Order: sequence, then C-alpha cells, then structure tokens
Amino acid sequence: MRKLSVRATVVWLGACTALFLLGGCATASESVPKASGASSEEVPTFTGPWAAEFAENYRQTDDETARTILAKESITDADYSEISDTFVACMAAKNFTVTIDDEYGAFTVTNSFDGEDPVLKAAYTACTSGFNAVSGLRAQMLRNPERLDENTIVAACLVKKGLVDPGYTAKDYARDLEDWSFPFGHDSMKAGECFSDPLELNNRAG
Repeated sequence: MRKLSVRATVVWLGACTALFLLGGCATASESVPKASGASSEEVPTFTGPWAAEFAENYRQTDDETARTILAKESITDADYSEISDTFVACMAAKNFTVTIDDEYGAFTVTNSFDGEDPVLKAAYTACTSGFNAVSGLRAQMLRNPERLDENTIVAACLVKKGLVDPGYTAKDYARDLEDWSFPFGHDSMKAGECFSDPLELNNRAG
C-alpha cells in the first residue's frame, strides 16, 4: 500500500529558510487555509510575542477545538494531542486513515497516494483547518519562542558553526537570502541545522 506523506503546515521562517535543503518554498498564508465559516469577529486579545499569529490563526479557522486552544495564547503537548486526535477522527469519518508523524504538523494518509484525488482534497479541506491553525503556530513557537528577529538568529548561528566569517550580520544574511548566494553549499547540513533550529533548542526533534 502506498502512502501519501503530507506536511500539513508550512513553518514560514523569514523567507523559506527551513526549506533550504529541500529546494522548496511556500508563503506564510499557506500555513492556515481559511475555513469557509471562519469569522473575524470576537477575536480574543493576545499580547505575547506571537500575538499577531494567534489572532490571525483564530480568525482563519472555525474549528472550535482549535479556537479554544488558541484563545489561551499557549499550545501545550496536550493541546497538540487533542487537535491531532480531532483531525485524525475527522479524516477517519471520511474513510481516510491518518497518522501524525511528528510534533510539527507532518502526517501520513496511509490509504492514499494521490494528492490530487478530489475526494482526498475535499476531506483535507474539511478536516485540516483547526489542525493547521494549531500545529503550524506551535512549530514556529518551539523553534523561536520569543519571536526573535529571524535574520539575526540565523546569521548568528551560521557564524557559530563556522559557515561564514565572524563579521557576518543579519543584513548580510538577508542579502544572501534574496538570490541564494550563500558562501556555503546548498546541501550543507550545518546550514540546515541553523535554518531549522537557529537557537539550538533541539525542539525535541528526533
């Protein structure tokens, strides 16, 4: 049986730096597709470093489980487990078996291999709004809890790992990112580590 593995959420890291080694890129707006019944009314007041993202994700989903989680302005392991279970159950009701692959929003549809299947697409649209809203933001928060400047923290990591000169700055990184003119190879594992975990928090990634 073939399996369809899907990255349900795209963690937008400034300018798709997390996808550096994969050769792909997506826009921030792709992380939380707007649900048909989503509303901008009665959005809670958020105040933390990720306040804008909490508000936007709350607006973009009509999933009540996701909204309850987001309203707390925190996403615990239990919250992620709950929204994952809700997503899996929703897909099961539509005859698709889903397994959650990691803590960052990746999942596998075990009884499908055609991402263009209209039935799968319809199920995905109906079931992923809440899951995406929570898992995508959680992944970003695990990587950069205080929402520090992306260019600054990635540049500092590249310096620390010896991939660039000690004087390399956030401005240099932003310049190199524009046309992928980095002074190291695109397959550099150390660079990939800086893009995925610039603060070296490990983020419990296996």
